[in-house]
Amino acid sequence: MKMEGTLFKYGPGSAHLAFKSANHKHHVVAVGGLTDGMLFSKYLPLLDQQLSPSEISLVQTLLTSSHRGWGTSSITKDAEELNILCRTLRKEHKSEGVVIVGHSTGCQDAVMYAKNYKTDASAAPLLGVVLQAPVSDREFLSMLPDTVERTLVSRKLIKDNRPDDVAFRAMSIDGAAVTASRWLSLAEPGGEDDMFSADLTDEELKEKFSGLSGVPTLLMLSSRDEYTHPSVDYLEMGNRMAKAIGPSARLAILEGANHAVDNHAEDAADLISEFVMGLVG
Repeated sequence: MKMEGTLFKYGPGSAHLAFKSANHKHHVVAVGGLTDGMLFSKYLPLLDQQLSPSEISLVQTLLTSSHRGWGTSSITKDAEELNILCRTLRKEHKSEGVVIVGHSTGCQDAVMYAKNYKTDASAAPLLGVVLQAPVSDREFLSMLPDTVERTLVSRKLIKDNRPDDVAFRAMSIDGAAVTASRWLSLAEPGGEDDMFSADLTDEELKEKFSGLSGVPTLLMLSSRDEYTHPSVDYLEMGNRMAKAIGPSARLAILEGANHAVDNHAEDAADLISEFVMGLVG
C-alpha cells in the first residue's frame, strides 16, 4: 500500500504526526487500534480514492499510543491528542468539519473524543463517527492464557499505589511495556476501555455512548471478526449498541469480513464513503 499527501506535525509530542491526502476543507480522521499506526487497513487507500473527488481529505494520525505505545497510554490521552489534531486542522488547514473513523480500540478513542470534545468551538466541528470493529478488548483478552497472571500482577501494583509502573511486557502481542492501569482498563470489567462487552447492561451501554447522542454514527461489524469472543452474538450486540446510541446510529454488517476487513476492503470503503458524503453533502 502506498499513498501520496502531506506529512505534518500537529502537536508538541514526538509522536504527534499526521498524514493528509489532498488539500480539502472536510476531513476524515482515521484512528487505528492497539499496535496500529498509519495504513492499518487495506480500505484506507480505497477510501481516499473515493473521498477526494468529493473534496474530502483523509487524515491518518499517530498518537502517543500508536505502535508499542499503547501499553503506557490511555484512551483519555488519545482523545486529548485527537483534540489537538482537530484544533490544528481547523486553525492551520481551514477544516470545516471532521468525521472520526475508529478501528478496533480506536473506536474507544472516537467515543471518548465525542464525549469530551464534541462541543469544543476551537476544534473542527464533529460531523460524525464511524466505529469499525467495535469489539470488546476485555472479552478478547479473557481468551489468552496469560491474562489472569497479568491481571493479578497489575492489581498488586494498583494496591501498592503504583498504577503507572510497568507490570509486564506483552511479548505475546508486540512486546510493548504495559502499565498496571492500562492493563486493568483493558482487561477488567468497568475499565475505561470496557465499552463493547456483551455483559454490559443496556443502561451501562447508554452511559458509555452518551457522547454520541445526536452524533451521526455508523457502526460497522464484521461477521467473521477473529477478535470477537465465540459466545457473543455480534448481530445482537450491534443492535444493542445502536439502540444505546439512539436514532443517530446506523448498523452495518460486513458478511464474511475479518477484524481489519482486509478481505472486504472495497465494501468497507464503500460504506464509509457513502456515510461521510451523506454528512458533508
